[in-house]
Amino acid sequence: MVISSTEKLRAFLENIGTIGFFQRLFGWNTVRRVAAVAFTEFQMLISEFNSINEQLTQSQSEIKIINNDLKNLKEVNFEFRKNMEILINKYEDLDKNYDTIEKELLSFKETEKLRQEQYEHKITELNSLKEQLDNDRKELQNLREEEIQSHFEEMKRIWINHELMVEEMIKAICSRHQIEYFNKEKVPFKGKPDNSIRICDEFIIFDAKSPSSDDLSNFSTYIRTQAEAVRKYIKENEVHKSVFLVIPSNTVEVIDQFYHNMGDYSVYIVTIDALEPIIMSLKQIENYEFAEQLSPEERDNICRIIGKFAHATKRRMQVDSYFCNEYINILNNCASLPSDILEKTIEFEKSTKMNPPMEKRAKAIPLKQLERDIEKTKQQIEAQDITTSIPDELIDQLPLYKEKEKDLHNSDDIPKQ
Repeated sequence: MVISSTEKLRAFLENIGTIGFFQRLFGWNTVRRVAAVAFTEFQMLISEFNSINEQLTQSQSEIKIINNDLKNLKEVNFEFRKNMEILINKYEDLDKNYDTIEKELLSFKETEKLRQEQYEHKITELNSLKEQLDNDRKELQNLREEEIQSHFEEMKRIWINHELMVEEMIKAICSRHQIEYFNKEKVPFKGKPDNSIRICDEFIIFDAKSPSSDDLSNFSTYIRTQAEAVRKYIKENEVHKSVFLVIPSNTVEVIDQFYHNMGDYSVYIVTIDALEPIIMSLKQIENYEFAEQLSPEERDNICRIIGKFAHATKRRMQVDSYFCNEYINILNNCASLPSDILEKTIEFEKSTKMNPPMEKRAKAIPLKQLERDIEKTKQQIEAQDITTSIPDELIDQLPLYKEKEKDLHNSDDIPKQ
């Protein structure tokens, strides 16, 4: 800030101290002019002083703030120095660690270089070994393919000659054991099975079957189909109910079932090696009469069982026939129902479907399961309080529920059970 000039004020004050009487008397106007100029300078000085005073106050406040900041800076500087010392210590530790790591790195580099050289050497050896193995594998593959091809050629040869081999084998067995043999041209019934023998006036069929190609995946299915196809022979009364399909020995591994129960006849899957034991077992039928070897008690037991089966069959047919007639009468009576009820009944009839258990071949119906089902049905009947203990011949008089009986068991017409 620029301080105003005070020359006029200083000169005025000096003149006031030295002015005489005559000067005051005759030169007062001059004094007044000088005093006015000096007063103006004085006012300017006062203004400047006030401004300086304000600036001083502001500067003091700023100094106070600066002092506080300086104090904070000192504290920060103290913390900084403290952290600096810590960092310096860490740096020294890191520098030491760096030297150690650098030495280790140099050691690792040397080790890695050695390992890389060993790796390249081993890779070279492995590549050489792989090339040798590839060559050996190709040679083995070629040998294996040749063996497989030779094996398939041998199999084809066996399959082509299979029918002839079976025929010759059966002829030789029949010749040795005095069994009558028939080829496909001499059988006295329809169809032309490959080989047939006659034992006890029955023709036993041995049909030769072999694959048609190298693929054996469908051979088992083909055999099952052929087991169905031999039914045409069984229709003849003179043909035995057991049929033998003779397959090559090298196809046994793909056959999953060697016995087929077809209901009214059986089919056995055998190989050429088993022909003689099978034929000799069948020939034993001629060596005894089964009925003559049974004791009277055994005969009675057989007749009793057959008689019970016959009676049960007839009785079941009789009961089924009775209920069939009753059901037909009920259905005929349905025609007299009101038209709207009859239409609704027909709709429900069309939407109803019954699925009795499906019968599957080669799956027996277990007797214990039937017994459990019957016992369960009896329990349900008893729970419904339905009468079952009544003679069959009085079925027309059978009341449905016991609560509706009119002392049925005490009646003179119906004997007590």
